[in-house]
Amino acid sequence: MNTTTPENTSEMSEYNAPSSASAASTTPQTKPADTLSRIAQLRKEHGWTQQYLASLTGLTVRTIQRMEAGENMSLETLRLLADAFGISVGELFDSVDDQPRAEDIHRLDREREEAEQRRVARERERALQNRKRSEDMRMAQHLSSLVYVVAAMLCGAYYMVVGPGSMPRIWTYLGTACWILIWVGIPLVMRFVLRVWLPRKLDDKYPLSAEGAYSGDGGDTAEDE
Repeated sequence: MNTTTPENTSEMSEYNAPSSASAASTTPQTKPADTLSRIAQLRKEHGWTQQYLASLTGLTVRTIQRMEAGENMSLETLRLLADAFGISVGELFDSVDDQPRAEDIHRLDREREEAEQRRVARERERALQNRKRSEDMRMAQHLSSLVYVVAAMLCGAYYMVVGPGSMPRIWTYLGTACWILIWVGIPLVMRFVLRVWLPRKLDDKYPLSAEGAYSGDGGDTAEDE
């Protein structure tokens, strides 16, 4: 009958130990995945299907399904999701600091916030330039009307002072030319100034307003980040 002594037991343990350590070392190390359980929650809160969310973001339905299962995704995909839900990238997660890419997520949110601030500042400046442009156009229209009225008054005063009966023929021709200038020449010149020359000058003076000056929407054009 074989008996196992304590010395044999110790030797067997030492013999089996390396094989256990070797097995542990060959076990594959999995990359920690992002915790994105809020994607499905946010989608359901909005009443959206996976197909609709995919159409909003330009992603495939299979990608949406993998994301809701907690698989990793690129920062660009995170940005698309955040834009679709109208929230920050960090709000896609239960806890940003627990994520493997927490620093990248915070950086992406800072970049999106800075881009939004620049867009808002640009829109405000564009609105201001649109208002100033409109004021300048109205001022030019008032001045053109004033020029027209003054020219008509001068021609009328000329006829009243000199008198048509006592005027030499040359002065009669000049008076006729004056009226033709008032009724034809000045309107044509003012039309050219108001419709061609002045808009170009205002484009140079207010460049942001020029982006939508001729689009029919008052300059409220959209701007991509």
